[in-house]
Amino acid sequence: QGVSAWGVTILRVEDRNERPVVLSANLSVASLQDTGTSVGAPLRVSDPDAGDRVTLSIVSGNRNSAFRLSGSSVGQLLVANQSALVRDEVFVLGVMATDAAGLSSTASVTVSVTHVNRAPTMRDSTLSVQENSGVGAVVGLLSASDAESGSVLTFAIDSVLPDDGAAGSGP
Repeated sequence: QGVSAWGVTILRVEDRNERPVVLSANLSVASLQDTGTSVGAPLRVSDPDAGDRVTLSIVSGNRNSAFRLSGSSVGQLLVANQSALVRDEVFVLGVMATDAAGLSSTASVTVSVTHVNRAPTMRDSTLSVQENSGVGAVVGLLSASDAESGSVLTFAIDSVLPDDGAAGSGP
C-alpha cells in the first residue's frame, strides 16, 4: 500500500526593489524664452515600488546649462539659461531617475529649439528740418536694432505731426 506524509510549507514572497523608469521624450521650445519657462509637459517617471521616492537629474547634454528640472522629483523641464537657446539647435539631454535605494535608469530627452522672429527695437525720435529745405535734405539719423543676425531694416513714416503736435491738423 502507498505511504503518504503531509507537512506545512511556508512560502514567503519578499518584495525586491526595482529600478525607476523615466521615459524618453521629444520636446520643443522657442528660442530666447524667458528663464523659468516650462518646456513641454512634465517628464513621465514611474517606479514599480509604491511610495518609493524618485529623484531626477540631468546628467548629460545640457550645454551652457540651458535647462533645469523643477525640483528633483517633479519632472518639469524649465529654461535655465535663455541665451543658450540658439535657434534651430537640438539638445539631447540624459535624464536620470534614481530611487531611494540608489537604483537608477536614464533616458534621452530631445529638445528642439525653434526660431521665433522678434520685432526690431527703435527709440522714439524727434527731428526737425529747416523751412524751405530742399527735397532729399537730411533731417536726421534713425537707429534701430534687430536680434536677428543679418536682418535688413527698412523705415517708413506712418504719420506727420504739425508743430502743435495735433495729428491731422495742418495749414
